[in-house]
Amino acid sequence: MRPIITAAALTAIAATCTSTLAQPFIEIEWVAITDADPDGMVEKFGGRIVLDASAPPSFSKPSLTQFQAVVAESYFEVGPLSPTVPQPEPAEFGYIVYYSQTDNILIGVGFESSQLIFSIDSPASGFMSGMTALPQDPDSYLFAGSHFDTTEAFSLQSTTEWSPHFGFEGGTFRYWVREVENPNPPEPCIADANDDGILDLADINMFVNSFNAGCP
Repeated sequence: MRPIITAAALTAIAATCTSTLAQPFIEIEWVAITDADPDGMVEKFGGRIVLDASAPPSFSKPSLTQFQAVVAESYFEVGPLSPTVPQPEPAEFGYIVYYSQTDNILIGVGFESSQLIFSIDSPASGFMSGMTALPQDPDSYLFAGSHFDTTEAFSLQSTTEWSPHFGFEGGTFRYWVREVENPNPPEPCIADANDDGILDLADINMFVNSFNAGCP
């Protein structure tokens, strides 16, 4: 006699697993190197954050909306100019904030005692007052202002203005935005027998067929 799988049993199985369907994660990475001072020393500073674009904001009010990063790394180094860039190390926090009144986004990483920050004037699209999730398109985070707009990069020791069209006043600055895989993927769900990210009767049927065939 074939076993009967009730709707209640299917619901109980589904409650024990998290769907493995892909979610949008956005990575923002940035690098800044100041011009050398009279002693030939430069600042190198930058960081990386990964954001879950499906997550709600961690803080919101009419003038700003803040989202916490799921991964945050940063570095800061003062020394002689060289082509190498320090490897980022885990930071205590990372975030992105959208200011609706000024239409700019601010990206920060760091520790309780210090932060490394840069801002983008006039992001391309998808940012708005009262937003409940981040844009899922990496192009939304790119600069889309006029040729005369500037933004700023902040290190521990200095603040430098940067125009994406005219360069970085006092050094160089670059940033990248890309879609990435979940940096903290969930554990595989053993109840998802066909591994399609959905718990339904197809999984039950695969289990029953395997059971009837004597395959645990």
